[in-house]
Amino acid sequence: MLQVFLNLPSERPGHKAAWDFVPGRHGGSVAQVARDWGEEFNSVEEFRERSASKEEDCFVEGFVLDSEAYGRDHDEFTRLYVQTYYRVTGEAIRRYDPNHMRLGVRHHARSELHGEVALREYENVKKHVEVFSLNTYHDVPTEAVKGYARYVDMPFLIGEYTWGGGCIYDGQTYPPEWENDHEGRLRQEGVRRSADIFTVPQMAGYTWFKWYCGYTGPDRTGYAVITDDGDVIRFNAPMLRKFHGVLEDVHAGAIDPHTL
Repeated sequence: MLQVFLNLPSERPGHKAAWDFVPGRHGGSVAQVARDWGEEFNSVEEFRERSASKEEDCFVEGFVLDSEAYGRDHDEFTRLYVQTYYRVTGEAIRRYDPNHMRLGVRHHARSELHGEVALREYENVKKHVEVFSLNTYHDVPTEAVKGYARYVDMPFLIGEYTWGGGCIYDGQTYPPEWENDHEGRLRQEGVRRSADIFTVPQMAGYTWFKWYCGYTGPDRTGYAVITDDGDVIRFNAPMLRKFHGVLEDVHAGAIDPHTL
């Protein structure tokens, strides 16, 4: 992330923030930054020439910084980024809407994609955000949620998720006992895997897809509540009814979701 910020167009605030931050840790000298990182550049312009990126997504095309010294700077910049993001957004929301619940960002997919540095920083920004939000598309969503729960102790809200995604589509392998009842297998796993999320102590709630592009028929198996035409998806309705009614008991440890 730090390299991406360093390589942003010069008019972007993130570019200035990164180039104010890095030389300040290396005696105020860009050339010293390069020496400490084991690289060769003497100015911001030389760095940008070597580390060109696509303007639309900022993916690095040139050299990739990976020295230990750069790693230390990257970690500290990541902490600064998390602190700044939550302070600026949290204070702005609170200023204009004092009663608004601040949901933060929807962390994507798997905790290991974000790293411990960013996740552990939540302990220092809790006054600016009430909920830790995430998405997960893992076949077993509880595992993804537990990955974040190792680092963050605050209420969790899932923005969107999937369960057993690999089995939704044609051509997947089903257990022998379910070979002739694919929909039954999907519905059972949907109930169990969805309820199982609430065995994680931090879980407070979730949202699911209202509709999901590509699933237009009310009898199709997919991730949605209604079709694009507003019809209830009959495959999902009984599944949702079954596990919604027991989530509080699962969360309290009174029901084992794997028995549902």
